[in-house]
Amino acid sequence: MSASPYATDLQLALQRDEFFLEFQPQFDSHTGELCGAEALLRWQHPLLGKTPPTAFIPEAENSGLIRALGMWTLQQTLQAWQQMYHQTGRQMRMAVNVAFVEIADSDYASRVLTLLQHHQVPGHALELELTETALLRKPTVSQANLQQLQDSGIHIALDDFGTGYSSLSHLSDLPITGIKLDRSFVAPMADNESQAHIVRSMLELAKRMKLETTAEGVEDEHCLRLVQALGCDRIQGFLYSAPLQLDTLIRYAQEGFPTSRDFYQHSLF
Repeated sequence: MSASPYATDLQLALQRDEFFLEFQPQFDSHTGELCGAEALLRWQHPLLGKTPPTAFIPEAENSGLIRALGMWTLQQTLQAWQQMYHQTGRQMRMAVNVAFVEIADSDYASRVLTLLQHHQVPGHALELELTETALLRKPTVSQANLQQLQDSGIHIALDDFGTGYSSLSHLSDLPITGIKLDRSFVAPMADNESQAHIVRSMLELAKRMKLETTAEGVEDEHCLRLVQALGCDRIQGFLYSAPLQLDTLIRYAQEGFPTSRDFYQHSLF
């Protein structure tokens, strides 16, 4: 079995400041207002160029670097929130992905709350996105952490909802405030009526449980209309914006997002 091409370089990447964040905007599906952004980790590899997390996160988990990388990502996201707030006045929500090994640490909640206090970011401005696997592998510790964070106003979202085998059976037991519909369900809706029925069922379940819903993978007008009609709360996708550098996100938040049609006051629809 060949070694990962990132195994050696990953050890020094944090020290060399090779990681950076991009932010994919999220919009209120009812008003079209910019309401948040998901922080996406990137690695500017010295030889391979811009590298997505799917290529190096498994290696980071195997090497034990995922904790340091996760804390770096959270700290950078909170700094980005401060910059956005000071330049635009917006207290929009920033979402960060969290790995299982992070949420399974007994002191994870206290470390997150310490960073929030240090950067003077209110709890409601942060959303932590976790997969079902992360929530269920060590439930006693992870759920205690999440309950403490949720009690502090932090949003907890179940990411990639619908892709796990036991999401429905465990949903009522999880300390979460929202679900995020995986793009594998959302993107094909426009051309697949069965997929639309599945998404409708997911959204109806979430509403009954009073969970906020976010749809990722909204990439065409028809899909957007379906997501709106089905009552999803928030959307993100390439229809209106790919992931952006922070300065571009701030500029668009001030001036409006470029689209194929005219709109005003930062509204998309």
